[in-house]
Amino acid sequence: NPEVQSAFFGLFLSLYLVTIFGNLLIILAIVSDPKLHTPMYLFLSNLSFSDICFTSATVPKMLLNIQTQSKRCITYSDVLFHTLRTSRQFASDCYGI
Repeated sequence: NPEVQSAFFGLFLSLYLVTIFGNLLIILAIVSDPKLHTPMYLFLSNLSFSDICFTSATVPKMLLNIQTQSKRCITYSDVLFHTLRTSRQFASDCYGI
């Protein structure tokens, strides 16, 4: 149903943009204020950056598939790339904690 797909596209695109801009706002606020250059805020900016990377690993491909109404399966190389990318991000999050 094209109406439902366009509604899903708009919903997921708006959530993606809110996530990206919110995390960028956190990073810019921490970088611009010298009083926030403490370990707690640097850790928070690192988590915001990781969230941007996690979100950007899957959502753009999903939005493309919704927009083009593609019924294709994901290729093996895409699965491998996504697995390596997310596991690296997960490891960096766990190392930071």
